[in-house]
Amino acid sequence: MDPNASTNDILAWVIVDPDQHPDPLAVSPANKRFRVGTGVIKCRIRWQQYGLVGQHWKEQLSGRNLRKWGKIYIDANKAEQALNRSEALGPHRESSALRNAQQRLEAAATNLDECPGAMFVWETRETADVEPLCATTNQKFGRDLYQALRGAVTRAMVNPASFQRRDMQWFQVVFEFA
Repeated sequence: MDPNASTNDILAWVIVDPDQHPDPLAVSPANKRFRVGTGVIKCRIRWQQYGLVGQHWKEQLSGRNLRKWGKIYIDANKAEQALNRSEALGPHRESSALRNAQQRLEAAATNLDECPGAMFVWETRETADVEPLCATTNQKFGRDLYQALRGAVTRAMVNPASFQRRDMQWFQVVFEFA
């Protein structure tokens, strides 16, 4: 594991040994932008540091619930992310009772946390699980997660200075919770 991979309480690194994870879907050997890696990022989250947001992600992305999602990939396309978010939050926006509850929650600095988040696409295309949680913690978690994933991809690049958002596209993310 790369000790420089830390972004607060989320660690992420590209798996170097294909035997550790034999499904290198995201990055082929022909892709000269990357010096190492299988196209799989292992992401370890110290979930307790993120309170209920961390608990929500741990519940959804480990144990029996993990099967609900299948393999999870980064989708770096902003238009697709907006569509993912719209699909996940749609039922919550359409219900007047839920809309009223959301307005009360917003007054209490709460927002809706999607898990898996909008930056991901998953095999089953199941609608993301949505929970009203602390806005500050949710936004911190999202920033930390993005920075950790971006750092892992950047460190695997031949020329990290040339990083572009699309370089993250289709890396598979395997979550662990510590």
